[in-house]
Amino acid sequence: AVYVSFAASATLDQVTKAAKTVLNIPIVTRGQWGNNDTTDTTNDAPVSSSTTTGVMSLLKMACSCLEESKQNVESSPTVIIGGVSLVIIPQANLISKVKQLGKSVQYRDQIDKARGKELYEAFCQALKMLALEHYFKVALQQPQLPEALQVELKAIDPSSSSSKTSMSSSNRGAPVDP
Repeated sequence: AVYVSFAASATLDQVTKAAKTVLNIPIVTRGQWGNNDTTDTTNDAPVSSSTTTGVMSLLKMACSCLEESKQNVESSPTVIIGGVSLVIIPQANLISKVKQLGKSVQYRDQIDKARGKELYEAFCQALKMLALEHYFKVALQQPQLPEALQVELKAIDPSSSSSKTSMSSSNRGAPVDP
């Protein structure tokens, strides 16, 4: 789960950068203790060495289970990235200062509720779009994809705004709901 709040001075550019950071920072661990253990603790079965890489980012972990993700989540704070679920929990304010030797907390730089909702929605959308871009980049490298799907994916140019619109308007089997 990711708990998120925004300062009153937050911009859309900062929100997008924060989404990139959340997806790329190495926060996911493999193994019972994050020690790269090669045993699945649910059934004591050996795990493929390609999926046991210790600490990894959400995007890297999603790539390791790309085949598992055919889900479509509608109006939910959960973002599905290649079989990896990420729950985004909005908070009114996580910016605070402890005062009077820990007897009180003063919340600072609190954002207006409507602007906070706007930035939260932009943050979730940025996560989904970044994950979708990454999904297509990885999917293009998968040799087991049907040729027709490979041709369709290659026709999408993620750098042009018109293709982003077309990706948003149709799911194309992506693991997230843009």
